[in-house]
Amino acid sequence: MKTTHNLDKITSLKELWTVTKGDREICIAVLDGPVDLKHTSLKDAKLRKIDQLNLSKKIRSHHGTAITSIIFGNPDGPITGISPNCQGLILPIYQESENGKLRSCTQEELARAIELALSYGAHIINCSGGERGLRENIHPSLHKAVKACEEKGCLIIAPTGNDGQELSYIPAVLPTVLAVGSMDSKGTASKFSNWGAVYKKNGILVPGEDILGATVTMNPSTVSYFSATSFTTPILSGISALLATVQKQHYGWFDLLMIRDILLKTALSAIPNNSITKEKALEGRLKLNHVMEILIS
Repeated sequence: MKTTHNLDKITSLKELWTVTKGDREICIAVLDGPVDLKHTSLKDAKLRKIDQLNLSKKIRSHHGTAITSIIFGNPDGPITGISPNCQGLILPIYQESENGKLRSCTQEELARAIELALSYGAHIINCSGGERGLRENIHPSLHKAVKACEEKGCLIIAPTGNDGQELSYIPAVLPTVLAVGSMDSKGTASKFSNWGAVYKKNGILVPGEDILGATVTMNPSTVSYFSATSFTTPILSGISALLATVQKQHYGWFDLLMIRDILLKTALSAIPNNSITKEKALEGRLKLNHVMEILIS
């Protein structure tokens, strides 16, 4: 039986899938490593690669391919994507070392990628990487790009990082970015997931351990399990796209920034009682059923 991202016990994703698998109008940009678009999971995905940045020389990467499959994976393939019916933009901005670790781009390059995604009509920007740093360390061009997204109603989703510390990560540290930390299948914050006061108003925990994703080998159907905060972002990006689809079906329009606020508001009631865990829980844990109650009330 195929695993679906450890979400079944802690959200109502399966129920949401009975309503929608996404909408072609909703566009999710993936800012990551180069993607193997020939992987079986992605053969029917509605993806467009944007080559204008030319920031990565490598043809494909494990990380970028896995992240993309978690969002767009064909339901009939080896990976069940969260929102396979949405359209995607692939903007490679990271290189991958031989041991599979991402080599980060500069803040200026990230800003360029965000602006380019926005110009191509992205509603959600999935940025599964980042660098350590405080808000005062952010380059003006990145501030400008993130501000442009806010003005146009585009939601940026980024991870809090994997140091297991009270530590700030860019761009997740920006208040209009939806910051995502990792929790296990029981809803407890992962040991590797960063936390801190900077995320108290814009951070949420979603599953980030043992996430099934496509990987790059000679066999185009190979999958692996991944654990990191970077793998929380495609889950939340896909879920946000599904919620936007429901909102569109119900009202005839969708508002990703409203959905961000609802996700954060409903997470407030989901903070664990344990004081140590509570400190690491950011604003709270994802509670999809609570989101739905407010979204279509």
